[in-house]
Amino acid sequence: MNQKIVKNPTDTIDTLRHVLVVISPDLVKPCAPKESALVRRAIALAKATGCELEFLHVSHDSSLMPGSFSDDDLATELVKRVDEDATLMAELVEQLSTEGIKISHDTRWDSPRTEAILRKIDEAQPDIVMKASRAHNYVMGLIGNTDWDLIRLSPAHLWFVTEQREDNIISLVTAIGDTNNKEIISSPDYEVFSMANLIAESFHATNTPVHAYQASTGLENYALNATEYGGLTYPTEIGLSSTEEMRHEIARKHGRAIEAFAEHFDIAASRVRVAEGTPNDVLATVAADVNANLAVVGARNLSRWERWSKSVTAEPLLADAPCDILFIKDANSAPAPKVKEPLLKGEAVYDLQKAILDPERVFGSPKALAEAKILSATLRHRIFENWKSDIQTRMADADKRSPTQSTLFKLLRSVVTAQALVVSLESEDTIAASTAFEH
Repeated sequence: MNQKIVKNPTDTIDTLRHVLVVISPDLVKPCAPKESALVRRAIALAKATGCELEFLHVSHDSSLMPGSFSDDDLATELVKRVDEDATLMAELVEQLSTEGIKISHDTRWDSPRTEAILRKIDEAQPDIVMKASRAHNYVMGLIGNTDWDLIRLSPAHLWFVTEQREDNIISLVTAIGDTNNKEIISSPDYEVFSMANLIAESFHATNTPVHAYQASTGLENYALNATEYGGLTYPTEIGLSSTEEMRHEIARKHGRAIEAFAEHFDIAASRVRVAEGTPNDVLATVAADVNANLAVVGARNLSRWERWSKSVTAEPLLADAPCDILFIKDANSAPAPKVKEPLLKGEAVYDLQKAILDPERVFGSPKALAEAKILSATLRHRIFENWKSDIQTRMADADKRSPTQSTLFKLLRSVVTAQALVVSLESEDTIAASTAFEH
């Protein structure tokens, strides 16, 4: 009896529409967003696929807890903090406005972080969630962290970004086959490879399918199920020749499954890299061999007990990630954690589009803009330059003898003075930071 091949996989995404990008606290700061590998990769993905990006920042500070402030003061401080973070997120997005892609942002006060992200996923229903990969040591699933908990519980596919020089995807590898499944190639493998192909085609990248098998550890299982697999008769005592014959038959069986898989996707079977070994080792070896920027693998939703008791590929692979990892999640997911109280969502202190176009209306005075330290000095200088340009245009259009000309000249002088104040404040901050570092 031939190995059963599933050729009717579940529905797969044929295009990316909405990608949620989790912005960690260290990225929410007034600096060039393109310094972040995560942001650069997300921009490249949006340009390649035409998807919309949504930046999510989970704002939280354990020092702001009941008991540290009166109830009214705590509520005021929470709103202030989340609004400040929302302003920083707004500036982050504004700096990317020239990229020609659609980006929205959401800042919310919530915890724990994993549950906050899961609640947002349940609310937004993104096609993919992107997050910076953190260095973790894998200890048989005994240690938890946000990345691994998301792999266990997220209903959305997860793309973990590592630090790489190349923003675009040039080459990717896709793991097919599941050592925990009786079927060599099953329905989820088709979904995983379809998603990988979508990414590869969007970036005009090469996609190398990878299949690992372990004949040595599979001999006993194969022998006990020989009739079902259509293989050899289980001997009373397995001799060397019988063992070697079974190893060859296992390899041939995997080869036949791969051929059927390749035929389904109309690709040459020779494109599939098949090797004996653990999935982690084989995938890492092939990824290094083809200089892959991205590895695409399937991931199941597991309980903490299952993480410890079953063969797990996702977590140890992420712990030693040779490149970006995209985990394609199965259809069964845990319900989103319920929030205990209404979410506190941040609102940017300033409408930055209006601030850039009409600073006088937003800030009232040049000095107020200079002292708006929640905005980066770079953005404040940009607004000052626009403000000066607008005043000079109005002065050119006004009658040189009119009172308006004098008023505009005074305003221009105030803008120049305030801009110089920003430079002075920058210097003071730099000196203070340097002194603090030395001590």
